[in-house]
Amino acid sequence: MSKKSLQLSTGKIYAFVLPGFILFIFSLMLPLLISLFISFTNWKGQPNMSFVGLKNYAILMKDVKFWLSFVNNLKFMGILLVTQIGLAFIFAIFIQSKSIYYREAHRRIIFLPAVLAPIVVGMIWQIVYNNDYGMIASVMRFIGFENFKVLWLDSPKMVIFSISIALTWQYVGQFTIIIMAGMQNINSSILEAAVIDGAGIIRRSVSIVLPLLKNTISVCVLMVISGVMKMFDLVFSISGGGPGRASQITALYAFDQAFKVNKLDYASAVAVVMVILSLLLIAIFRLFMSRLGGADE
Repeated sequence: MSKKSLQLSTGKIYAFVLPGFILFIFSLMLPLLISLFISFTNWKGQPNMSFVGLKNYAILMKDVKFWLSFVNNLKFMGILLVTQIGLAFIFAIFIQSKSIYYREAHRRIIFLPAVLAPIVVGMIWQIVYNNDYGMIASVMRFIGFENFKVLWLDSPKMVIFSISIALTWQYVGQFTIIIMAGMQNINSSILEAAVIDGAGIIRRSVSIVLPLLKNTISVCVLMVISGVMKMFDLVFSISGGGPGRASQITALYAFDQAFKVNKLDYASAVAVVMVILSLLLIAIFRLFMSRLGGADE
């Protein structure tokens, strides 16, 4: 390839990358930098703003409500790591089984909730959990348990678990597809040898498939961590952070500070700290996986 044609090819690559790069700058980096700047000011939306340095961050470090919201994020994260990834692994094993027919239909059906807007999912599950006309209450009445009532969204002890069920329902199909893609890269001769040795499907799944999917599972874990830390709309639509503050998460807390009490400067500080905490959690997980990989070697 001549130097001229190489330069032409490079120019085409930059031309294709440039729109995405511009979109990334204006939709992510620029708002983040603006939030970072506002977090160092005393700005409530008025024309004038004054520089206050780290005052907002000093207040945030002592803000019990923010840290309780972050603990709720961690609760969601712990539940969803088990339910979304665990169920996705089981579903992937099930769908990939040779005894299952119409695999493509199963894939499409299980992935369908992932394309729904979180607001829609929240409204659906509000109806499901309603104790007067909800699906669960209707089934209980049909089988003769009229008095069976659970405060799915009104109990501080139940609300995070109830919302996690909705989140699992929406995204388990997405993780199932990712894990199935990873399973297709496993050498079939390894599994065939295990079958010849008498290993059942559970033993093959736990002792062979799961270790070989370590990189795929790691990607899924990172997706859960980042997804929980930026989660807002489904929790907002299904519970609004209630009852009380039982299901309030950091994004909801930032929303409340910005649009309910008009503390735009403090809300910006909350948003910046959310990004830092997300990166910290991801770094801790990557360090854990590198240590685990080193131990394996």
